[in-house]
Amino acid sequence: MERLDRALGVPPIVTQPVNDFCNVLTRSAKKRVETVLECFEQRFPQLGAVVAFCAPPEGIPLGAYTFWMFNHSQAVSALEAGSSNRLILVTLDPQRGSASCMIGYGLEPFLTALDLQKCLEAGSSAFAAKEWVDGVMKVFQALDVLASRVCTSAAETYGWKGEVVHGPDDLDGESEQAVLSY
Repeated sequence: MERLDRALGVPPIVTQPVNDFCNVLTRSAKKRVETVLECFEQRFPQLGAVVAFCAPPEGIPLGAYTFWMFNHSQAVSALEAGSSNRLILVTLDPQRGSASCMIGYGLEPFLTALDLQKCLEAGSSAFAAKEWVDGVMKVFQALDVLASRVCTSAAETYGWKGEVVHGPDDLDGESEQAVLSY
């Protein structure tokens, strides 16, 4: 992390759900992406969702930049540290054609890198066509299915009663970050 801090300097401040540091979104498109995130957070109020369009400096992989940004950009307050950190950060580098997704420590027991990779893949063709809103929507639709599966599993594990939403059973993996080139 120290090497990244030296190489990258002061991190961008992430204080909004949608952060367009590359200026690729129109005002209308930004509002539509915000609506996608709002709907996701209304469905899963225990989770936070942030999307950032960024351009890491040459030689810095998007995955490393996302990790640095996640930990230094003020996207998460000090009160949401450790297991209370249930943020999902999706970063897109339009110049290099890559996307990354990172989750907070509070989600690591439930989601894996392969899970996140499959969610990013859901939006990859839209991202390749520079259809940012559609791509983000597809990523968060896949995350919705994944979060529903986690809720179902937790309900079954702990014997909770209530409506259970079923998702696919084929999202398995081992880590908390994914990077995709599109």
